[in-house]
Amino acid sequence: MSLLLSKEEAKARLVETDWSVLPDVKLTEESKEEYINYRFYLRQVIISGHDYLEMEYPAKPTPVWAEQLPDEE
Repeated sequence: MSLLLSKEEAKARLVETDWSVLPDVKLTEESKEEYINYRFYLRQVIISGHDYLEMEYPAKPTPVWAEQLPDEE
């Protein structure tokens, strides 16, 4: 997805997804990876040095919840 994104919007989206990287969140490994990638691209907008940055980046992921935590198996 290509989008012209402001630093402020990228920061807001990063805050919206902070929960996804907490250690006790029960997402599938694939879903965790999607959030990690999404957040990586948001940080690239923030550190780019530009007020706006148009770039290809993944759409906001939809959470997929794991049935169990890996240590519960």
